[in-house]
Amino acid sequence: MISNRKIFVFLSLLLFISGLFDYHSFFNRMEYIFYGLIVLVAFVHICNNKFRTPKGYVTWLIIFVAVCGIAAMPSPYVMGISPFLIGLAATLIPFIYFIIGYNYRFTDKDILRYINQIITIVAIMNVISLIETFVLHSARLIVGFVGSSIFWFQYLASINNQVIILCIALYKYTGKRKYIYLILLFLVYSILSIQLKTYVGLVIILIGYAIIYNKRNAIWRLCRVGILLAIAFMALMQIPQISRKVEHYNDIYAVNTDGVARTELYNAALNIANDYFPFGTGQGTFGSIPANMYDSRVYYDYDLEYVWGLSRFDDVNFRMDTHWSSVIGENGFVGTLLYAIIYLFPFVLIQKYRRSYREYYFIITMCYIVTTIESITLNLVARVSFIVIYSGLSAIMLRRISSKV
Repeated sequence: MISNRKIFVFLSLLLFISGLFDYHSFFNRMEYIFYGLIVLVAFVHICNNKFRTPKGYVTWLIIFVAVCGIAAMPSPYVMGISPFLIGLAATLIPFIYFIIGYNYRFTDKDILRYINQIITIVAIMNVISLIETFVLHSARLIVGFVGSSIFWFQYLASINNQVIILCIALYKYTGKRKYIYLILLFLVYSILSIQLKTYVGLVIILIGYAIIYNKRNAIWRLCRVGILLAIAFMALMQIPQISRKVEHYNDIYAVNTDGVARTELYNAALNIANDYFPFGTGQGTFGSIPANMYDSRVYYDYDLEYVWGLSRFDDVNFRMDTHWSSVIGENGFVGTLLYAIIYLFPFVLIQKYRRSYREYYFIITMCYIVTTIESITLNLVARVSFIVIYSGLSAIMLRRISSKV
């Protein structure tokens, strides 16, 4: 008989894969279905077993949900009970998935196998994308030197960073050289993708590795890392595509920020949080799925409808292009603080095990840091596949630690 744990792993891998397909693909639209199946199976599993969560996690979650309910009552933008519940359910996805993962018991061997399955899937996607680009010449190139007509290559490049973290941890744990070769594969793809946020993530991973695994010589290691990064940056800036993109980002995010969707979303979010202090405009009203489905009036009242990419009449839709702008606008300053506490709960919890469970500590710490950086320009709710590593894998590891302590 197939165990509930194996069903959870199978459905989680399907969820992970589906979210990395191109947005035109049928499979890309299946991720919420797979998430729903995971919730359903977990409900049955939890009903038949003892319910477990880290101490205090559910309490903070209940407080957050209560605040969301309170915020919805006076808000003029909440469009009814259905949009509110859809928005709330979407907001809670990473937290519910964490609870689900924490309720399955994995051995160290099970976790190693699961991580290897994730790495293998991403490696296959990288190879297919590279073959599409350089052999078949069928890839859809948007920016950079690599692309894909099958996968959403920007998100694949972002996931590569998290998988590099997994490979580093497994190399330190097992000593197997295959993880070095896999790291090189993911590095090549990430560099060729010319995604600046991916480059920032790579820098953070390198610094994190120097600090966590080389504490005695951390200062000297960081100096060498700094020199290496400076040389790499100067070399990359000699590539016209990269230098032009750096100049473009500098122009739109530092020099001329007016009319740029992402900066306008963050500016509006802070204004909303201030105008509707302390709880924001409520779930499903700004930067979330219902705000797109029901065309929230927030975009009109804060003049976002006139920004390219934020109007419902534009060919592109950037309304869900950032994560934290949505969190700030919908939840206000108090709700955002509560959200951050729950979001960072696993990150804080693992810190006391930094010596006794170094590989788990490295994976959870670095995945959370890199994911947080990515989420500045990426909506985590719109890319549910990201929760499989930073939320689900963290829960599994923390549950394993709790069973051994």
